[in-house]
This record gives sequence, C-alpha cells and structure tokens, in this order.
Amino acid sequence: MTITERRIVKQDWYETECSKTGWDSNGWYFADTGHGMGNDWTIVEYLHLDKHSNAYVGVAEKDTNVDGWNPTIVYQQPDYEYEMFFQSEGNDIIKIDGWYPIETARIHEPENIEKYIKNGILRKIKK
Repeated sequence: MTITERRIVKQDWYETECSKTGWDSNGWYFADTGHGMGNDWTIVEYLHLDKHSNAYVGVAEKDTNVDGWNPTIVYQQPDYEYEMFFQSEGNDIIKIDGWYPIETARIHEPENIEKYIKNGILRKIKK
C-alpha cells in the first residue's frame, strides 16, 4: 500500500549579486524540524509569496510505500473527551477555523471546563 505524506515547508530568501534576479535561497526545509527537504519530495502548493513573488511557505508531498505497516498499532488515536474551538487571525499562515480534539490534560485550568463549555470555546464529544 502507498500513502501520500504532506508536510509544511519553508525557504528563506536573501539578496545576492550572484543571481540574475538578485535573490537566492538555501532551498526548502521542513517547518517542523528545520531539516532540508530531500529530492524525493515535491512542492505541490505555495501558501505564501513575498512582495517579489518568491514562495517562502509551501506544502510538499511524497508517496511512501507502507507494505506490512499496521496503522492500528502505530497510530492509535487518543480517546479525546473534548474539542476546542480555534479561530485564526487574518495574518496567520495556516488557517484553523473550527473544532479540534484536545486532550483533557492539555486544558489550562481544568476546574473551569464547565465555564469554557458555557462560553462556547470547548465542547464535550464523549458521553
């Protein structure tokens, strides 16, 4: 079986006299780890361009063979009890608007859970 991995990538541009356009970069790197993106990855979407139309945030994809891989063992989803509402700001690079599962242990001041539910920023998804 083959799956398609998708990751957010970035690149930084700098001025130089060594290129035709006057700009150059050190190449794409993964936003989460800072490691360089290998040749087996392909940029499939540009999320942000600077004022010179240079892409600096994108989405990269890679097809990965996962024969013999058992996702029920490797990726067991935590048993979430609550969802939290997220609303992105206008200048956020990645937009998250809607409900997202959250672990109970990550809720700040769990004694206020009922207040968070009443205010509409938290909802219970498990009875």
